[in-house]
Amino acid sequence: MGTTITEPNARLFAALVANRSDEAMWIITTERFNPNGKVNGDPLIIWAAVSGDALAVRALIDRGANVNERGNDGLSAIWYARFYAGKGEERNPHNDVLDVLIANGAKENKTDSKIELRMDEKSKGELVKAFGVGHSIKLVRSNGQPLYVKDVVEIDVVETEAPRTDVKG
Repeated sequence: MGTTITEPNARLFAALVANRSDEAMWIITTERFNPNGKVNGDPLIIWAAVSGDALAVRALIDRGANVNERGNDGLSAIWYARFYAGKGEERNPHNDVLDVLIANGAKENKTDSKIELRMDEKSKGELVKAFGVGHSIKLVRSNGQPLYVKDVVEIDVVETEAPRTDVKG
């Protein structure tokens, strides 16, 4: 449920990603749509949070959107609001989105911010050289779904045992 793109959901998505706040608010307040609907695997509340439209986020919540719903990548609206709110020195619209989400019970999932990579010394060195700090890395889960790690600010290394070379297949 919530995975079908209905016509109003598709138009709301288009309005949100184009930052057409008036149009998004008109759709939210006047049309029948699923407030927990998903577009491209992500709930509408995430698209509203990414767009920085606090009014749309609030209106979606008022219509019954789940503030803790997660998208394809396992992240929720609060993660995106916090990610974009942290850009620059001054307050931006995403700070307002963050305030609305927190005031309405959004919970942060600790797994959103920590991913453990196990690798040998050579691989670790290559990863740090290739990506360094402050870059994005795309990982793929075992089920084939992408896992995005945005704005990596620290890479913690967990030592692993050396691969066994004496095992014959």
